Amino acid sequence: LPELLTLGQYDPETLTGPGIWLRCAIAGKIDDFRCPPEHVPIVYLPGVGKTDLNASETCPDHLISLAELQYRGSIWLNEHGRDWLPEQFLASKKKGLGLNIAKDETAKNSLHNSLHTILLMDLDDLKGKHLDDSFFNSLIISDPDSLFLRWLNDGDSFRKEQNENSWKAFVKHCEKNLKFNPDKDGSLKAAELLAFHQKDSWKKIWNRFCEAPERYKNIPEHIRSLRPPDNKLSWRLASTTEFEGFPQWNDFHEKALSKALANLSNFDFNKAKTEIINLDTEHSGRRSSPEKPALWDELGQAPLARALGHLTVAAKAASTTLTGGALADLEKSYVTEGWKVDDGVMKALSEVRETSDIDAVISAVKSFYLPWLEESAKYLQTTAADSGYPAGRPSVETAPSYQAGDLILFVDGLRFDAAKNLSEKLSSKGFNVTENPLWAALPSVTATGKAAASPVRDKIKGLLGAPDFTPVISENENLLTDQRFKQLLVTEGWTILDDNSTGDGEGKAWCENGSIDHAGHSTKQIELASQMDYLLERIVVRVRDLSNSGWKKITIVTDHGFLFLPVNLPKSVLPSVLTEDKWGRCASIKPGAKVKQGRFPWHWNQEEYYALANGVSCFRDGLKYSHGGLSLQECLTLRLTVIKDAGYEAENYIQITDIKWTHSRCAVTVSGKAAGFSLDIRGSINDPESSLAHKPVEFKPAENQNDNIWTASAVYLDPDPDTDTVIYLVVLDKEKRLKTYRKTVKE
Repeated sequence: LPELLTLGQYDPETLTGPGIWLRCAIAGKIDDFRCPPEHVPIVYLPGVGKTDLNASETCPDHLISLAELQYRGSIWLNEHGRDWLPEQFLASKKKGLGLNIAKDETAKNSLHNSLHTILLMDLDDLKGKHLDDSFFNSLIISDPDSLFLRWLNDGDSFRKEQNENSWKAFVKHCEKNLKFNPDKDGSLKAAELLAFHQKDSWKKIWNRFCEAPERYKNIPEHIRSLRPPDNKLSWRLASTTEFEGFPQWNDFHEKALSKALANLSNFDFNKAKTEIINLDTEHSGRRSSPEKPALWDELGQAPLARALGHLTVAAKAASTTLTGGALADLEKSYVTEGWKVDDGVMKALSEVRETSDIDAVISAVKSFYLPWLEESAKYLQTTAADSGYPAGRPSVETAPSYQAGDLILFVDGLRFDAAKNLSEKLSSKGFNVTENPLWAALPSVTATGKAAASPVRDKIKGLLGAPDFTPVISENENLLTDQRFKQLLVTEGWTILDDNSTGDGEGKAWCENGSIDHAGHSTKQIELASQMDYLLERIVVRVRDLSNSGWKKITIVTDHGFLFLPVNLPKSVLPSVLTEDKWGRCASIKPGAKVKQGRFPWHWNQEEYYALANGVSCFRDGLKYSHGGLSLQECLTLRLTVIKDAGYEAENYIQITDIKWTHSRCAVTVSGKAAGFSLDIRGSINDPESSLAHKPVEFKPAENQNDNIWTASAVYLDPDPDTDTVIYLVVLDKEKRLKTYRKTVKE
């Protein structure tokens, strides 16, 4: 209201000042105020009644200069010519708003306490409702479940933050809805009732706690200080929810699960798989799901329950036969189900950190994964020896065709399961990903496989007796060192991008990522599982940066996969006197020497044969990570072709561009396609029940702007007006799914 003037301490920015200043402003003598021609000045006198102005002899000095205004204007009075009371104005049907206001004294007091919020609400949101004590209290404590958790977590500090009105409203809510009095019953009783959460009102608070437990770090310790009801027979059931509120119950079943997993080392392959699936039926309730969060899992205190979920996926997938049929059958079985075994084992190992937990998972892995690996590898080796290895030969295979705007990203050691996870991550970022299974070159080492995956492979060949499984350049028979390989790419029209370069999208480019294979060969091989997700995320970032630089198509290729066990791979004896060169899983044999290991032709020269370790064994001791041999994990890879979805960002990218507070009303501007989108104000990003807005407000097109600029204005129901509260401005799509958010503090 540009015409509004207020009596008070001088503050020209808010058009506030003493009586004489107001008179001058009305007279047009103040530069700070110019009443618009089409408006009449409005003078707001806080705390001043009509009788104060009428009493000429006793009129306070600071009002004397304003007294005569009542004769030149009109005073806003009720139908009886008296000053309005809030409840009168809201309820009056003649000159007020005509709302249905409860007339009891309790409702009147609650109305006064919540008046600052009511005055900012839309009238349509108040009409047609019975506005009573409960309604007004809900405005003071708009998110009572969150307030309860804050009180239980913060204790005295929370109480000190509350003014008397808000504390009384909070206690009243607890008494009415929880049958609990914070002043009389105390925090330990609250912790006990929350841990059992037997009634619906307490279950609601418990579920709220489970959705964001990291915000209330002291509550678990309050519960832990209680004596657990561990004398009950049902305490020993992991599948019950009766005691899920007690950390001691979760601790008990984590220890029981650890013992059960360790005991799997005594079981054979089939019995171990069955036992893992049975254990998961019992313990899955302690693990969070999309439908229901599990508190102790959310707090990182149920790592074995999480690991068991992955082991169960692996155990079920291990039922897929990889020891029958032709090579094409093996490929189909592994591509559809088999890779999930490797993936489940890696993810199970990534969940555990403590030595005892790691040992328990290792026992489970050894019980079914090692025999599954060994049998499938031996069958593949036997079948390939009989019918030939399926990878193409350089003499009959031409390099794929690439065009300007194409880029190849070579990822060393990108195993099939890792490539599947990478594909999923890229798809979630708006890329179109095409998957193409390919058999790696033999032996499955970088010296052989990298060149075979390159666009210049038709310029390369192999010579008999080649050192370190390395081919040569066909034209001059120079050994294909890394420097010569890159020079060959440049000669054939390719640009080489280093780790810090993205290029400009022009021509054709080659770049590399060796983080996975480097981590696998490191001295701490066991940590590869815990690092894998991070390594894949870094590759996603690399692809995104390259795509943003203009590359139209990105092809991700690899040289080989790998074998990985959390314990040492079996040792295969191959005397050094029989070999020219010996690596982890492959070796070149001296002329005339006879060995027990299978011998397979080199990819680059079919007259050169190399010995590959039988099964999943290694020629070296102490290896948990290795490659070079013949197994599905080492040799069946996945090439990914990545193209950015041109419409993805335009259709899905929403950005908050401006935030403006006016008292308790927050106006938000966004850019993007926001038709049907809405704005909410929340205490927790993903929790609709933590809403601190009167209601979510739909975005509308901004005036005089293009159709990509939208605005919405929501009223913030501040649970604690005296404290700066961190809140989130949340943008929701038509299906109420989160699109973007901004962390802020009410100004």
